[in-house]
Amino acid sequence: MSGNEFTRSNGNFTLSIVSPSVIGLPYGNIPRLLVSWVTSEAVRVRSPELELGSSLSHFMRELGLTPTGGRWGSVTRLREQMVRLFASSVTCIYDDNHKTGIFGVKIVSEAYLWWDPKSPDQIPLWRSSLKLGLDFYNEIINHPIPIDMEALKLLKRSPMALDIYCWLTYRMSYLRKQVNIGLS
Repeated sequence: MSGNEFTRSNGNFTLSIVSPSVIGLPYGNIPRLLVSWVTSEAVRVRSPELELGSSLSHFMRELGLTPTGGRWGSVTRLREQMVRLFASSVTCIYDDNHKTGIFGVKIVSEAYLWWDPKSPDQIPLWRSSLKLGLDFYNEIINHPIPIDMEALKLLKRSPMALDIYCWLTYRMSYLRKQVNIGLS
């Protein structure tokens, strides 16, 4: 994916993800796994400050990834997608010509990735950690979605399968009455 802005609209709702142009936008299965892990972990520990594990390989196992080296290996791809995702901002806009609502969040306000990609099993001197943006943290604490990371690990090869699982989990957890979902 090239460029630094992704925008999608559905009816009166628009979602926009922006990232610094020198970094690029997050894409694929890894950012989806990261967001699911980050949101689940924040709800579990009830804190915007998250430790990412004692080593890179430990964290990768949490995501269901196997550490592989090289230019196209999973270690390189994970690090690249972490930087892309954690540098991104998300804006949601609702506009029906009478009412307008705008909600913008920075997913991560601070990220410290101290792991050595060449030694994924090595325990670094400092722990890799994240500090979630406060608005993002408050949103996930106030509206948690019961994501099962084990289910995501089984679906990890398909970004669309991850999206559908997360969407259905969200819909089912907040459903108050029967809804018919069309396939068109």
